[in-house]
Amino acid sequence: MSELPNFEAISKILEAAEPIEMVITPFRAYVLVAHLQLALRHPGNTGASADVARDMAQRLQARLGQIHPLLSETIEQGWHPEFDVTHEEYEELFWEGDRDA
Repeated sequence: MSELPNFEAISKILEAAEPIEMVITPFRAYVLVAHLQLALRHPGNTGASADVARDMAQRLQARLGQIHPLLSETIEQGWHPEFDVTHEEYEELFWEGDRDA
């Protein structure tokens, strides 16, 4: 693909489309927030799209906090680098098999 996508056409399609509804497990929402937090740390990830991603992550954080405050509290730590864990620490603590449920 050598030419740029037609962003104007894409914008019009997205604005005219009906909202997308989906069901997501709390575990998958928690993992999604963690990945959004990581992406939002990239210094080049700024502007309106970063604002949308941050808003979605914060909305999921609030919803997960309704399930249990501990979920929101640990997500809040994800906004602060001093609470980072390594991949190995994460795997040991959280990933004990298939989490498709």
